[in-house]
Amino acid sequence: MLKHQQGSHVLADSLTPVNQLHNRASPAQSASSVNAALIGAAAAPELDTVLSDNESENSFSSHRDAAEKVAATGAFGTKKKKSLGDLHAKLIGAGEFEAEKHFYPRVLNAHIHPLVSSFLTLGNERILARYTHLNPQVNLEALKNMLKYRPKYFQWAGSDLFNVTTASGQRQMIIVETNSCPSGQKSMPLLSELENDYGGYGIVIDQTFNDLISKADKSLGDLAVVYDKNPMEASGYAAVMADQTREPVWLVEFYDEDPDPPVRWEDGVMIIRDADGVWHSIRACFRYVTQKPWNRFPINSKTIVLNSIVSCLAGGRNKAMAARAYDFLNAELDGTGLAVRIPETIRNVTKGEIPLWLDSMGGHAVLKVPYSNAGQGVYTVTNKNELQAFMEAEHHYDKFIVQSLVGNASWSSITRAGKFYHVGTIPNKKNHTFVSDLRMMVCANESGFKPVAIYARRARKPLLRYLEDDPLTTSWEMLGTNLSVKQGDEWTTEAQRLLLMDRKDFNQLGLGVDDLIDAYIQTILSVIAIDKMAQRLMRESSADAVDPRYPLFNQNLFDFELFEALNPDVALLQEILHATSSTMSHTMPFTTPPLDPFLASDNESEASFSSLPASISPSPTTKPEQPPDDPGTAKPKQKRNLGNLSARLVNAGEFEAEKHFYPRVLNANIHPLVSSFLTLGNERIIARYTHLNPQVNRDTLQNILAYKPKYFQWAGSDLFNVTTASGQRQMIIVETNSCPSGQKSMPLLSELGDDHGGYGVVIDQTFREMIAQADKSVGALAVVYDKNPMEATGYACVMADHTREKVYLAEYYEDDANPPVRWVDGVLHVRDADGVWIPIRACFRYVTQKPWNRFPVNSKTIVLNSVVSCLAGGRNKAMAARAYEFLNAELDGTGLQVRIPETIRNVTKNEIPLWLDSMGGHAVLKNPYSNAGQGVYTITNKAELKQFMDAEHHYDKFIVQSLVGNASWSSITRAGKFYHVGTIPNKKNHTFVSDLRMMVCGNQQGFRPVAIYARRARKPLLRHLEDDPSITSWEMLGTNLSLKVDGEWTTEAQRLLLMDRKDFNQLGLGVDDLIDAYIQTVLSVIAIDKMAQRLMKETPDTETDARYPWFNRTVFDFALFEALNPDIALLQEILH
Repeated sequence: MLKHQQGSHVLADSLTPVNQLHNRASPAQSASSVNAALIGAAAAPELDTVLSDNESENSFSSHRDAAEKVAATGAFGTKKKKSLGDLHAKLIGAGEFEAEKHFYPRVLNAHIHPLVSSFLTLGNERILARYTHLNPQVNLEALKNMLKYRPKYFQWAGSDLFNVTTASGQRQMIIVETNSCPSGQKSMPLLSELENDYGGYGIVIDQTFNDLISKADKSLGDLAVVYDKNPMEASGYAAVMADQTREPVWLVEFYDEDPDPPVRWEDGVMIIRDADGVWHSIRACFRYVTQKPWNRFPINSKTIVLNSIVSCLAGGRNKAMAARAYDFLNAELDGTGLAVRIPETIRNVTKGEIPLWLDSMGGHAVLKVPYSNAGQGVYTVTNKNELQAFMEAEHHYDKFIVQSLVGNASWSSITRAGKFYHVGTIPNKKNHTFVSDLRMMVCANESGFKPVAIYARRARKPLLRYLEDDPLTTSWEMLGTNLSVKQGDEWTTEAQRLLLMDRKDFNQLGLGVDDLIDAYIQTILSVIAIDKMAQRLMRESSADAVDPRYPLFNQNLFDFELFEALNPDVALLQEILHATSSTMSHTMPFTTPPLDPFLASDNESEASFSSLPASISPSPTTKPEQPPDDPGTAKPKQKRNLGNLSARLVNAGEFEAEKHFYPRVLNANIHPLVSSFLTLGNERIIARYTHLNPQVNRDTLQNILAYKPKYFQWAGSDLFNVTTASGQRQMIIVETNSCPSGQKSMPLLSELGDDHGGYGVVIDQTFREMIAQADKSVGALAVVYDKNPMEATGYACVMADHTREKVYLAEYYEDDANPPVRWVDGVLHVRDADGVWIPIRACFRYVTQKPWNRFPVNSKTIVLNSVVSCLAGGRNKAMAARAYEFLNAELDGTGLQVRIPETIRNVTKNEIPLWLDSMGGHAVLKNPYSNAGQGVYTITNKAELKQFMDAEHHYDKFIVQSLVGNASWSSITRAGKFYHVGTIPNKKNHTFVSDLRMMVCGNQQGFRPVAIYARRARKPLLRHLEDDPSITSWEMLGTNLSLKVDGEWTTEAQRLLLMDRKDFNQLGLGVDDLIDAYIQTVLSVIAIDKMAQRLMKETPDTETDARYPWFNRTVFDFALFEALNPDIALLQEILH
């Protein structure tokens, strides 16, 4: 036995590979054959902690002292540290992986959220297509190169990100920090129940570690996983490594303060000690050593290490260098539309300078020790007490980071790019919003990057709207998301704040697939920045001799002088010098890329600014054509003989789901995100919307959602999800309909309830409340329709079930010479099969085609919806546009408005070319009174304009609207260019225009959402119109499924997108998009209802019939309507 001269470590007689140990072979190599120089690691006595199994590197968060106050309730138990000095490596064999040991219990039975699953299976090509579609300023080739980049030193990483927004609604993911030993596997549900149970462990080992060790000769030693934290995941990696390599793997703890650790270095080779005191050489090591790893791992080694220590120094464990790395990469990417986004950052700040920088940010900032992790050494400062706590504390290092603080809208830092604040979680049942972060883990190999695992964490206490609302709540309690907290001398985890990517927790985050894509790309950019910084720090060696067994060893040497210039912190520099003195040539000359624009002296603070954008406004499109001979097109329903129709009696108990839902809906499972939205309730919707839009007056929005419509109680809006080049997304109204379809396309909210679905909501919540005032003796109930028998009959059956009355179902067509419906003295009558006319006291109207031709504006029979709602905007786009203007004027200053494309009303045919020119040659022309996609023309060239001008049109006046197309060919409007967000790219990387139908109903309690579906266009969006001149604009923009064939209506059902776990993922929508669509729909309905009330003038002197107290209390104001909508053809129809 030989004692090492420099320390108390005892070297065994041999360095024994695992295979020899198992064969009980004699020692193969004496200790004297190894170079006795220790490469690595002196203990750092100032670090006196060992982390528990659990979490994770820091996110914006934590006063060290505040963390120690945390209550133990709900936290995982602390793990007692083993006796230091007696540790040894444990051998892990193939077949030892047991999921129960490497995943949290709640993860084992969790089902991954379908939206997260959809993101993880997209692949980089589709991610590339989606991101560049939504961000047309991004250079496609530059982003492709980023996704394909192969890192040299930083192959496995995890970023913590915040989802932030501005008051104008511009959302984005920003990097908090990027970690070189990221946790996350134990918190990630399996992507599929059919795959093996390795999950992300298998991806990292198979895709990255195995790729890395393919260069190493097996005879040089064994494989090992070395850790100082998170044994749950460290042992998971070891077990999977053993399975995938079919070799035993050493698992060993390696603590900074261990006086006799089971790991050491000999001539650049890692050796580890087993239970018998035998030392084994290691050819490749998976490193999960997090606490100042440069104290225990050399920068250069013959043993392959994932990740190399230089990745920690370059930014993976060094926030100051990370900020510098982001600056360098952003300068390199200038002009590509890509950048690493971080809070505004000042580096290398001395303690004395901190109050000055704090003042410059409005008194709110985050102070960080650049080299800490697990939430330690991070201070959120929002008042003098919090600043004083920092200034009075002792700090081991000399330099700090000052970053802008992301809080709530009223108390975030003031930065050059404006104020950014937390999107936060969806409000809980107490209407509390919590800060949450997102961990995105990635790995890379020769093929580039891929996402591996994701989880989220929330803060301990909800965000205050104003700090003074509760002075006892500290900023860290609201902003600190890290789960690792210290209780005395031990670490524990507050697991109740962990949010999984499962079907329950993910809904709380308010994220969509585009947020995940943004997080992924930001993570990759940050990893590349740090890897490139690592490459700068490793200059080429001038050594000629290369050991063929270790071809990579000493090809590059750490450039200490460059590091010192970039990161002038004396305490850190001394640590690195002490730990690496035997391998670093500090006096050697160095070379480095030209960095003059970024270099600063040792003594000055340095700023790292990464900005974040802003913009606003609306725009839509559509147009019909004869459908192709497509097997996916539903056959038209043949109309029965007009003149011989009669009303059919529907009884309670006749509802059969198969007759009132599309076949594919019957077995569809509603998407959990849609289900979450539908069960939020208006109070939580108000809390969320006003949090994300602080300019919105909360009381006004409350009044809007509590509004009781008088004439327009049931409606559906079609909306487009649009964006600007700067990334400002919003939902805009295309049109609002007074007889909306949607029930047959909506999966049931719950499999445990009845199968009436949204039919029951409309009948029970709206229709029954309306008819409560009607005398049953006056007549029966009826559903009258001219379209969509599947839904019309559904309403009739549910009406019969809910009222326990017989209901008449009658078809009523405009061109029927002898219809089964007539009006007598304001009362609707229907003809039964025996020719008997039955009076109707209340009617559910599904008459859509010019309903004013068949229904009076005033009637004794109660009608849902009243025909005045059609004239006021529900079937009249010209009046709807006027109604939106009136409501927007009324709402001025509240932060609310109906968003629509730029709209010109009452345009004569001859004026159209002039308006078209003013919009850049692209516009949408509409017949104001048509529906089902008819009478809508999208114009992008002279041929399409000529086709419109040559056609005959029944009406005299038209609407011209701005066209929403792709980024390069949307209309030019006063508010700028808006273009379609569109669907997630399919496997051919095609993006399609899609719309969203949001159906709502109202009663005494206000509004509620009822049903949702979406539709896509027939052909994918072209990036530039000239890419394929044979495709018409309507083929790319027209979403309506209803088509008329030989006078009959049919449906292209293959373009319908359900709110189920399959289709919804294609839409790229999040819960906030659904909330925005709902509020826009409600606003549009209220606008039209208020217009209807304007059109019905009071007649106070008119006598009323006691049986019909509502009849003739108001009459239609024809003169006002004529003034607002001067279209002679329409006026004649109404008069007739």
